[in-house]
Amino acid sequence: MIFDIRRPLPDEIDGYPVDLRFQTVLNVFEIMHKQDFSANEKMQFAVSLLFPGRRVPPVETVNRLFEQYISTGKKGTHSTRSFDFLQDGSYIYSSFRMDYGIDLFREKLHWMQFVSLFQGLSERTKMREVMSIRQRKLPTPDKYNGELIANLLELKAYYALEITQEERERNIQNSLANLARALRAKAR
Repeated sequence: MIFDIRRPLPDEIDGYPVDLRFQTVLNVFEIMHKQDFSANEKMQFAVSLLFPGRRVPPVETVNRLFEQYISTGKKGTHSTRSFDFLQDGSYIYSSFRMDYGIDLFREKLHWMQFVSLFQGLSERTKMREVMSIRQRKLPTPDKYNGELIANLLELKAYYALEITQEERERNIQNSLANLARALRAKAR
């Protein structure tokens, strides 16, 4: 997603009007994470939210909307997610109030504005504190840092994100692959 401040925020793509208020996009994210619907049902519902007109856009237009305007484009350098727009709602809300004085229940921010402000949250906000805790690596244990490690583990458990079965399976596969690499390296 490229936010070009020289151009107006997009409200249409390929001649199709789009609803890119942050609340709408978060509703789409929520639908996409639900296990009760098929992929086709999720996409139909997402399209009905994002494209309020009667005309249904072609798949290429929908894909371009996600690629150009919705995707943050940052997969992250950390192996664990440091935030979730849905699960961290209260931290995001309080952080926007603290840093910008914005009440997210009253404001109708465009998704691109919302993401830009989210990415610019200061270190003093609760959201950035929680993200830091989730990203923090445990130090190598020694005789001096047992209490530090115990406190960090407690914080990580408290602020842990719920993960889906798919994410859990992916984490297990990654752990097994890492174990296999480590064993191969030791065998050499």
